[in-house]
Amino acid sequence: MRAVLESGAEVALTAFGVTEHGNFADPHRPDAGRRSVLWQPYQAMHGEAGTGELARDLGLSPTEVSERLEQARQALLAARSTRPQPGTDHKILTSWNGLTLAALADAARILDDAHWLERARELAGFLRATMRGPQGRMLHSFQGVARVSGLLEDHVHTALGLVALFQARGDLADLLWARELWDIIRQDFWDEEAGQFWATGGDAETLVARQAHAFDSAILSDNAAGAQLALWMHRYFADEAALGVAQRTISTFAAEMQATPHGLGGLWWAQAFASAPLQELAVLGTPTERRSLEREAAQHFLPFVALSPVTAGTALPAAAERPGGAAYVCVNHACRLPAASPEALREQLALAGLLPQTLS
Repeated sequence: MRAVLESGAEVALTAFGVTEHGNFADPHRPDAGRRSVLWQPYQAMHGEAGTGELARDLGLSPTEVSERLEQARQALLAARSTRPQPGTDHKILTSWNGLTLAALADAARILDDAHWLERARELAGFLRATMRGPQGRMLHSFQGVARVSGLLEDHVHTALGLVALFQARGDLADLLWARELWDIIRQDFWDEEAGQFWATGGDAETLVARQAHAFDSAILSDNAAGAQLALWMHRYFADEAALGVAQRTISTFAAEMQATPHGLGGLWWAQAFASAPLQELAVLGTPTERRSLEREAAQHFLPFVALSPVTAGTALPAAAERPGGAAYVCVNHACRLPAASPEALREQLALAGLLPQTLS
């Protein structure tokens, strides 16, 4: 930085936390010694007042500091552009976008945020229009064109994202698409004899050995995600075969779950889900009628509740033959009185044992 910036280096060195002895040592590469990683210590410590604090320590005005830092950035960028540039990866992965879909939908529902709901809706539209191939199977990646047969992770994470989107906006089409993907997963990736999901489909390129992932990494393992999706299909559609698949998957990996529980949290979550009572919350009516009730539901952590915010008469078991303008809390198919207000819904959730118990 001194070679590039010369007399203007001191402002940049201080602003970016660069020291003679370095500010970082990689514990995995002790042979590399100490290096300086550019960061902004003044902003980290003082927030928006960081530039003013930096200016005070340097004996300059905030305007002078801002101008010199901009000049330093431009000079450093010009120097960097003369070196070979790092490779970039611009491909779009279906599985990661399925994860993003679930995150956007959950954020929209919990925060009651129309912006995130619209982003989730747009993403679901992209996945359906671009990443859905012949016979409804998902493709794996997009880089100018969608290509490569989808893996299990592409199908299962898209489906889980669609379940979350249904819970956020109440469009039955989202849940029906998730069920369509579940049917493909059952056909192409489930091995009834082995009691597990394979990472690749039966019509994919022949491999020396097909893999069946149970250990979680940065994302849920294939078998954990598959078991969780199976349980949602059972909860929403009374699909007993799907419940059997989930239970069989958990049983297949039971020894590994007990031996290394910290590595199979996704399957332990599925085990907790499978062991929980059948829990349903149907919020019925027009979007206006449902809004205050949905807001109340979003205030509570209900991980295993099949939430159905739909119009009355929607073709779901939870919505059958019930009038709108109310929420219905059901446990093991026994439903409590309709709740027409947020206060009544909170009371019904508590009486059903779905809210945390408090000590008196």
